[in-house]
Amino acid sequence: MSRRVVWSVDAQRDVHELVSYAADLDTDFADRLYGELEDTAQSLAAFDTGRPGRSRGTREKSLTKRRLIMIYRVERHRHEELVLVLRVIHTARSRPADELPDD
Repeated sequence: MSRRVVWSVDAQRDVHELVSYAADLDTDFADRLYGELEDTAQSLAAFDTGRPGRSRGTREKSLTKRRLIMIYRVERHRHEELVLVLRVIHTARSRPADELPDD
């Protein structure tokens, strides 16, 4: 089953910050990073391969090569299922175990 991917405002901001930082170092790397993030979200739309998240009702997909975690939920909205990407966080960033990402 393929689901539609929706990016929250926080996730869009996270991606923008990550890609902007990467572009300052290497524009080709920034393009690859953006593509990997998009590909990961689209793969979750086809197959939910994430693990249960730290916050209730969330799931997490680790992008180990990039040391990133994509936090998301699978939701039913009207007559379709969505993958709602909530945040994309670097693993070096500390976050409380009970932090609930904003929608």
